[in-house]
Amino acid sequence: MQHTISVLRHRWRERVSPNVLFSALKTALVVGTVLTTINQFEAVIYAEQPLQVVKALLSYSVPFMVFLYGRLTAPSIIPSV
Repeated sequence: MQHTISVLRHRWRERVSPNVLFSALKTALVVGTVLTTINQFEAVIYAEQPLQVVKALLSYSVPFMVFLYGRLTAPSIIPSV
């Protein structure tokens, strides 16, 4: 377990830059908006029901975390010369 955590920390420093975080944020905004609209259609479109804030926050945070997790766990690509 400790080895796995140290590997992820090393990969974080190596693979996550401000550009990657910005890409993750853009992905989360697009996917999160679609998910929130689908899951809470009546609240978003018609305002017939109150918006469930926890569900909305999860709809945005999960794509963000999945993007970063994929970035950290993907195998390194060695460019061919």
